[in-house]
Amino acid sequence: MQYHLKSYGFESEIFHKKEIVVTNNDAADRAELERELNHIANFSPDVVIIALPQSDRNADKSEGGSLYQFAYSHLLRRRIASQFIYEDTLHKVTSNRVQPSQILNQIVQGILAKLGNLPYVLAEPLDIADYFIGLDVCRLSKARLPGTMNACPSIRQYGERGDFISYRLEDALIEGEEIPQRMLEKLLPASELGEKTVLIYRDGRFCGREAENLIARAEAINTRCILVECIKSGVPRLYNFSDGELAPPEPGLALCLSPKEAILVTTKVAPNIGLARPLRLRVHPLGHQAPIQKVLDATLKLTLLHHGALRTPRIPMPLYGADRVAYLKLNGIYPGVLEGDRQFWL
Repeated sequence: MQYHLKSYGFESEIFHKKEIVVTNNDAADRAELERELNHIANFSPDVVIIALPQSDRNADKSEGGSLYQFAYSHLLRRRIASQFIYEDTLHKVTSNRVQPSQILNQIVQGILAKLGNLPYVLAEPLDIADYFIGLDVCRLSKARLPGTMNACPSIRQYGERGDFISYRLEDALIEGEEIPQRMLEKLLPASELGEKTVLIYRDGRFCGREAENLIARAEAINTRCILVECIKSGVPRLYNFSDGELAPPEPGLALCLSPKEAILVTTKVAPNIGLARPLRLRVHPLGHQAPIQKVLDATLKLTLLHHGALRTPRIPMPLYGADRVAYLKLNGIYPGVLEGDRQFWL
């Protein structure tokens, strides 16, 4: 790992190693882990790397039963970055099924991003907007009661080269799918977004009066908001057609349904698995209007900026991060400060 960090220009030093025996994942085990984490925190480390038993993947995650959740939350509240590796990942390396470099390349990028660095950005800026933002509502089923809990995710701002700028958390739960107006206004600060063009992705369709409220806020702070609905379910598959034969689609294949709506393939799937699931993108009529071709171009390029893995996600990073942050928050994992510039959710 030190070699891979150095390849990015970062020197590193491992100053503390400790093995903790976990038997039942009970109160005693968590107390022992907490004592060790408190001891490590006294050294003010940049990052803590923790290897967890495979059984923890399937641990009851309600009420903090997962060691992953417990350690992640404990360190995050102290503003200490962490990286977790599960037992099966180490077994894949020792059995030579996976090359160590494959895993380390992903881990190292995630570590650098969590520490506030950007391993890479786009070579050329996107000319459709100055900033890119994602909106999503994450739902988590209640453990012992019917229904779900909903959390309004943070806003993560990305620049015109896909560079992550900052996050802002809204410390409240919401009812239903619609994000309230008061939250939307907080998530679009005039000091940062005034006089700018902002492309806002919504996971799914804008609910209730979300679009109207966003445009009202944009007009109040003199901001141009391009509102884009990103629909993931119920989208028809696309095929390539070459020499009279159908073939699996390549990333970037798109079908324009109208000047404001299109279907886009953003991922590549192995032939023995099936076909890639496209996204359906729609420019909302209430927002600042932009050509659908530029929306497709920006969306495809923003999927390339996941610093936590070599495999690109299906959705653009502003949306991918929104869902992840909300999920962590509903599980009690969030930093001690509501604003920051480190991608802690990777």
